[in-house]
Amino acid sequence: MLPNFTLALLMTLAATLAGCGAASRTEVPPLELPAELPGGYKLDSARALPAPEAPESARNLGLRSARVAQYSGPGSLQVTVYEMTTGAGAFELVQKWKPEAGKLHFSQGPYFVLVESRTVPVNQLQTFASALDAALKQESPHR
Repeated sequence: MLPNFTLALLMTLAATLAGCGAASRTEVPPLELPAELPGGYKLDSARALPAPEAPESARNLGLRSARVAQYSGPGSLQVTVYEMTTGAGAFELVQKWKPEAGKLHFSQGPYFVLVESRTVPVNQLQTFASALDAALKQESPHR
């Protein structure tokens, strides 16, 4: 009788461990970007950015996923959100990113965000980036 009990215990333990492994591999749903942001900006499109298309610096710091979105309003904006495995990775990416004209970048939790436009003045980029930062702040505790 002891061998049957031992076999049942081992099977239960194996099933439990298999379930734990499956839970740790569960994919995180894609980030939902805000449909509208202050200043009259509306989300036109959003798509996943394949990891090989992401900058090497993001991939090296723990890229989990990336999304590219287009917003329209008083001008057109492109937003690229790199979701990193840790907030520290996103913050390090902010420190390593080189500033460029017409582009702003920031981190919020595990997200590194690049906002860019050729037509929108810097002050409007900053206003948009602040609103997006606030929206991501609400999202990041759930990730």
